[in-house]
Amino acid sequence: MTTSRPLRLLRNLAWGLAAMMVVAVGAIWMQGRAGAPVEARPYAAPFTLLNQDGEPVTERDFLGKPSAWFYGFTHCPDVCPTALAEMSMMLSELGPDAGACR
Repeated sequence: MTTSRPLRLLRNLAWGLAAMMVVAVGAIWMQGRAGAPVEARPYAAPFTLLNQDGEPVTERDFLGKPSAWFYGFTHCPDVCPTALAEMSMMLSELGPDAGACR
């Protein structure tokens, strides 16, 4: 069965309008999400970890003190030792002021 040219044009127009509606609804939905208020989170979100002595450490232990967060691997012989040596050298250069960082 063949469709006449006007019906084919009407069908294509309907599909085009449907596609434009989907895009418009998606754009409005995304704009609403982007304008939604984002919950303000503190710099140090709540956490609890264990230090090298097995004692608990929380974000409260670092509030009001300068801190550097290092996320590394438990075994990475090429990069981690270098980065840790650089951080150690920076603490040495701080001298007595490094006590606030440790």
